Amino acid sequence: MIGAIVLAAGSSRRFGGDKRKAKLPNGKMVIQQSVETVLTCFDEVTLVLRCDDNEFCAELSTLLNNPKLNIFQAPDSALGMGHSLGNAVREVRSWDGVFVFLADMPHLKVETIELLKNTMTRNTVKPANSTAATNQQTVLPNGAENQKPGLLTGAADQKTVISTEAPNQKTVVSTGAPDQKTVISTGAPDQKTVISTGVAQPRSGEISPTDSRAEDSSNHPAGSLNITGGPIVVPVFKGQFGHPVGFAANYFDELSALTGDKGAKPVMNANAGKLIEVAVDDPGVLKDVDTPEDL
Repeated sequence: MIGAIVLAAGSSRRFGGDKRKAKLPNGKMVIQQSVETVLTCFDEVTLVLRCDDNEFCAELSTLLNNPKLNIFQAPDSALGMGHSLGNAVREVRSWDGVFVFLADMPHLKVETIELLKNTMTRNTVKPANSTAATNQQTVLPNGAENQKPGLLTGAADQKTVISTEAPNQKTVVSTGAPDQKTVISTGAPDQKTVISTGVAQPRSGEISPTDSRAEDSSNHPAGSLNITGGPIVVPVFKGQFGHPVGFAANYFDELSALTGDKGAKPVMNANAGKLIEVAVDDPGVLKDVDTPEDL
């Protein structure tokens, strides 16, 4: 089960007041709109508040009134976002993955969240499927009898690579159309996987998740890059990383150990080879509320 954590334990210094309670044009509080959107997409949601938010916690519990919601007051919230996220992740260790949302981003589209969730599910292989041998590589089935070199996993560092016949040769997987091909990766150690959306013919270096054969990840079709243990999924709008960011359960230890006020960036930086960048047509992945003019 993939759940969601909504971080709402910040101090709102730039806003000049508690922006979580600020009203949007629709009359809802910023935090209310953000959490309600997330609740439509996940079966379990943990909302993270400040350690001293006792009254606000009770108010939100009554206002939101949803059995899928757990409101958690992070004991180390005063120490920064990293501490708050670490506190929260330690509470959800039974999950298979988590998407981390910010409560001051109420403009996200439900369709974007569902796309990111599906990308996480489609591109995750449980660790039990990987080989224990350090240098052994396991070829994942791709459903094509005459398929050229395919996805390989099992390296000790858990990185997913593409088999190639030459160091800089690109591995191309046909999407089935006579002249249409999808480039999965160049095989470079730090190559990031990029998934594009809403594009009829993927550009070089991109995978289209809208391909009909990408719906069944068990066959590892074109458009699916299965990463042993699980990926980190991040939305990209006009070249910029946004939120929410999804983490498979194998990153929970690193997330739980976070400190300071940098959030999950250290975990993303340490696992750059596992990032799946999903290009989305949704400015809401970047649009947060920092000042009253942002409402």
